[in-house]
Amino acid sequence: MENKMANFIQDCITNKCKVDQIDEYVHNWHEGDSELSLVEYLGMTEEEYSYYIKNSNNLNEIIFNRKKQYRVALRIKTNAGMMDCKRALDACDYDLDKAAIRLAEYFRSGKILF
Repeated sequence: MENKMANFIQDCITNKCKVDQIDEYVHNWHEGDSELSLVEYLGMTEEEYSYYIKNSNNLNEIIFNRKKQYRVALRIKTNAGMMDCKRALDACDYDLDKAAIRLAEYFRSGKILF
């Protein structure tokens, strides 16, 4: 396992580790010099950590719910991108070349150009 990790929750969501590897993360936290609390190091909220401590089998539910939130966030981001494309087409009277240029400028600069 790498020494440099996002956190346990993020690594589970992105399939970089499995749920049953949490003990390795806890061990690394104990052995390391992180200024983060264990809860922060794992990437959990206080509520999630309390739920996990009550029964370690709850970890699967926590990861499942976080993955669901992650997928929803990606969907929202994708839909926002689609709205940007629609606005660019509208602003350019559906001239695909002009819209493509506008979108390229938008994504490069991060500024709304239409």
